[in-house]
Amino acid sequence: MGRHLAAIGASFLAFVLVTTLGMDAIVRAVTEDTVEIQDGAGNVADSVLLGDAVTFFVQDSDLATTGTGVGTWTAIETAAPAGTWWSFATGAPDPAAFALSAGAGYDSAEPANTPLSTGAPWTVRVDGIDVLVANISASTGSVTLLTDVEPGSTVEIRFDFDVLDIYSSSDLRVRASSTSDPEGEWVSLTEVVSETDLTGSPTSGLFVGGVGLSPDSRAASPVDGLVFAQHGETFTVTYYDAAGSPIASHSAGVDVSVPEPIPSAGPMALAGLGIALALLVAWRWRAESTAGPRQAH
Repeated sequence: MGRHLAAIGASFLAFVLVTTLGMDAIVRAVTEDTVEIQDGAGNVADSVLLGDAVTFFVQDSDLATTGTGVGTWTAIETAAPAGTWWSFATGAPDPAAFALSAGAGYDSAEPANTPLSTGAPWTVRVDGIDVLVANISASTGSVTLLTDVEPGSTVEIRFDFDVLDIYSSSDLRVRASSTSDPEGEWVSLTEVVSETDLTGSPTSGLFVGGVGLSPDSRAASPVDGLVFAQHGETFTVTYYDAAGSPIASHSAGVDVSVPEPIPSAGPMALAGLGIALALLVAWRWRAESTAGPRQAH
């Protein structure tokens, strides 16, 4: 059934990029509210190859979500002057007094996986009195306060953090289709660093998904990770908002791979063949002449 691409897992300022390899491309600037098909070098391409795996990129910051947690230090043992780092990962400055809200999803073991959202409003209270945050270290999960905290005080900090977002195909955000397969495939999305670095990223707002482009008509079956298409048809990617309204789409022609021609024999190759033939004839003549006349039987 052709090659199968496993599913890897709304702002109107979104664009969709589709990456395929091995094709000629035209360089264009990516603009807002635009869907584009790109090659592996980040250039815009107007065709995709039948039988290839096609990779989609959706850039939309509204697809990136955040989690919320609460860190509480109850009756800290020693004073913490202004500028002290309060850590949601280690519990510093008083780990014994620290508790993190359950079920928040914050990765205290690897805080860089769930970096603090620096632009979010912060709620910080010391013994019930609101205070201000001075500094934020997003990747280490730590903050400093503008006020001194006395021994025996209780500090409560509500914080937001970015998470690695994954949308399944059932979320119906991106659909790939063709002329022969108009229903196509809904594609899952996973947040990644960039078009060339598919490492998961909780902050990029860039999402990747994939689908195979198959010439086998059985690929028209839904939920198989394949879109059925034929040479000369149109392949389309459409990105939808959460309400199911299309934000943008872009189409590309479907081409077939052309085998590389076998190089023809040039003058040097023919000359070499002639020399080899002459040597063979000379060797046969010499072998027969040294063997002497044949005896009759």
